[in-house]
Amino acid sequence: MIKREKPLVLCIEDEQDLREILRFQLQEKFELLFAPDGKEGVRLAIFHRPDLILTDLMMPNIDGVQASSMIKSIKALKVRPLVALTAAPKKIQEQALEAGCDMVIEKPARELSRQLSEFLAAHSAREGN
Repeated sequence: MIKREKPLVLCIEDEQDLREILRFQLQEKFELLFAPDGKEGVRLAIFHRPDLILTDLMMPNIDGVQASSMIKSIKALKVRPLVALTAAPKKIQEQALEAGCDMVIEKPARELSRQLSEFLAAHSAREGN
């Protein structure tokens, strides 16, 4: 991972209100980058190589399951932690895990910053970073 002052989290979320909630919840511990859909999320993931990718699953155009599969198929992004944040039904959550998501957090996530910090620390320890 690229060393930054704070870990860079790419948030892929189509709803503006939820992007603002994510900004409020996460800005203290993380540097944030936002994408309004899966297509832009994949592009930003390739360009910025974030420390963690957080994606909604139900979005227009390229949904979170498709974006997750695309991201995990890219060699440079394969080991990047990918977390789904969603209100999607269990069947779609299972599809996300099969597509490469490392974890699913159901909305509303009241302690998201803590959950992501702990997940990123555990992932870094497993990867030897």
